[in-house]
Amino acid sequence: MIYSTISCIYSLVVTTVMARFPIVRTSIHLSLIQFKTYTTTEIRTCGSNGGRVGSQKASEWVRTAFHDSVTHDAAAKTGGLDASIQFELDRPENLGGALNNTLSDITIALDIRTSAADLLALAFVLAAGRCGDMYVPLRLGRKDATEAGIMGVPEPQTDLNTTRRRFATASLSEGMTSKVTA
Repeated sequence: MIYSTISCIYSLVVTTVMARFPIVRTSIHLSLIQFKTYTTTEIRTCGSNGGRVGSQKASEWVRTAFHDSVTHDAAAKTGGLDASIQFELDRPENLGGALNNTLSDITIALDIRTSAADLLALAFVLAAGRCGDMYVPLRLGRKDATEAGIMGVPEPQTDLNTTRRRFATASLSEGMTSKVTA
């Protein structure tokens, strides 16, 4: 089940990024290597989160990537994995510590050459690889959003038709919608 859910979120993250951004060939910056080293120790096991009971670092990173990318609008070519989540933390759909924790985690590697969007993608790739045993290719070169994206991350109380429409707008199939929300 977890593999299936991560696989669907991965598809969303990849399609929203690839549809929207030209990928720039770039060398791996020292900050990315530092972040990978930091994350490797942070998610040594998939069941702990730096000593914070009841949370899991890898799941926080997957959730943040999902919340940032599900507001993608394929037709309008807006949204996606663009780090707009940093401007959206006060929304009811984004409450809780997970998103703040993730943004705090990526600041270790944030610099002029490395976008927050690339670091969110890297965090997702590392979490999926470490805890979902998935190989996820990473392409760098995303640009960060400068403002909040649209509202619309489905919440547990969101009705099914609204959830389906939101996922369809983000280019997720009916089958992927079922897997992510199940």
